[in-house]
Amino acid sequence: AVTSVTVTPTVAMTDATWVWLRMRLDLTNGANSVATLETAADAGDNVEPSSWTANGTNTGTTIAGLFDSTAPLEIGTFASGTSERLSGRVGRCIVRSGIAGTTVADFNADDCFGDGYLHTDGYVWTVGNPKIYDRSTNLRAPVVAAAGSNAPAPLPWGGTPSVYLPGTAGNAISTPHAASHDITGDIEIVANVVLSSVTVAQRIVSRGTASWAMFITSSNTLGLAFRF
Repeated sequence: AVTSVTVTPTVAMTDATWVWLRMRLDLTNGANSVATLETAADAGDNVEPSSWTANGTNTGTTIAGLFDSTAPLEIGTFASGTSERLSGRVGRCIVRSGIAGTTVADFNADDCFGDGYLHTDGYVWTVGNPKIYDRSTNLRAPVVAAAGSNAPAPLPWGGTPSVYLPGTAGNAISTPHAASHDITGDIEIVANVVLSSVTVAQRIVSRGTASWAMFITSSNTLGLAFRF
């Protein structure tokens, strides 16, 4: 079965504004699973903040553990870039097994150019139909990762290294399944994002349709969905 825990932010998110989000799911806190949301201001460098502000909590159904799937890890969509696509920009996304636990995936736009990069831990991030923000102020076009009319356009530097996702099919960031992604207990997801609209349902990061996801709903609430 699939269930979710949604959190209405105490301070609402706003359109087109950079924000750090940290969601944590404590599976068996007392009689329920508990999700918490914390936020922090963006400093323009994709360095994970050391100070966070509590911004909401909610309880959900107690479950024994998350479903262990073999789906790839996707940022900005799920179902291989076809559903609930994020429209905006992604600077950083970190997934941890356990609260303040082991980092199992870490995307950093500081390290990305063109169609992706090899993380120092040995896994590959792939950017589908990317538009990478130019830091040179010269409007230098990024590496062409798609032919013809789908070729990326040069975009002006806006202060934070990021990948632009326009919310269309195939525009997403992904890395293949790895054993380290098989989180079955508590989970922590951190993301530095700007969303074109905070009232459009979209995925921030997910494991396909079969394991877990962090999403925003059409009513400006953040949620964690999970299969058990």
